[in-house]
Amino acid sequence: MPKRYLKPPADTPEVLARALRWRTIWARVIAEAWADPDGFKQKLIASPDSARDAIKEKFKYVLSPELKLTIKEAKNAKYDPNHGFDTKGDENDGWTDIPQMELTLYIPAAPQEDQRAVALTHYSETGRTYPMTSA
Repeated sequence: MPKRYLKPPADTPEVLARALRWRTIWARVIAEAWADPDGFKQKLIASPDSARDAIKEKFKYVLSPELKLTIKEAKNAKYDPNHGFDTKGDENDGWTDIPQMELTLYIPAAPQEDQRAVALTHYSETGRTYPMTSA
């Protein structure tokens, strides 16, 4: 199996900014899927590659190649704007029956002890520690 070398991110502030930007992008992705259920939404749920291409084309946002992307419909989710606060004053966002998001991170096998510091540096440089950013 050939070795893969990923280009490290330009700098940490850029990586962190892209991670924060993802929060905005994801909300825009949802809004666009609602507005275009037969086009954009179908591209999102068709396949990981189709979803990546749709997000890149529409929002100019490139997801990390190290991220295995899966987008699914939450068919039972419902929004009730009157469901904003309960009688105790606790906040509720009005959404029900949305499955929890899943994020799978992998802990690789430990290299030899004298190589661990460098191995962690290389792991971090490739963007793998920021799963929602692009490399």
